[in-house]
Amino acid sequence: MKKIMMVVMVGLLAIGIMGCGKSESTSASPKQTTFQKAKKDKRVVVGFANEKPYAYATSDGKLTGESVEVARVILKRLGIKEMDGVLTEFGSLIPGLKADRFDMITAGMFITPERANEVDFANPDYSIGEAIAVKKGNPYHIKSYEDIKNNSEVKV
Repeated sequence: MKKIMMVVMVGLLAIGIMGCGKSESTSASPKQTTFQKAKKDKRVVVGFANEKPYAYATSDGKLTGESVEVARVILKRLGIKEMDGVLTEFGSLIPGLKADRFDMITAGMFITPERANEVDFANPDYSIGEAIAVKKGNPYHIKSYEDIKNNSEVKV
């Protein structure tokens, strides 16, 4: 078993999540990417699943959370000042993005091979590793899950 498993949330700035590359066309303007449109409009529509602490709406309706606030800073640096949130179920985030319900996703989302085949992810902004807490002095000398499995005196 791996000692450390890398995970993400991504879901921050999934500007890359398919959105940046897709084209939108109207009869009045040439095709432009979602990113170009967001830069022009200074506004982006964000899908979120109301999951604390990653992305959620406060009681007064303000979109916030770890992923949202990181995205907000990056978007402002890119000249995109406004973020409008669209609340959806977590399982509908990627389908909603692909259906153009929103331009990007802010969520704590593991980057899995299956999801990476569906959409593009921005760089992870955090990771989580596994750990085992033991009694002071580690009396059973536990350093792995195998150590637990091989010692009948150890209880989890």
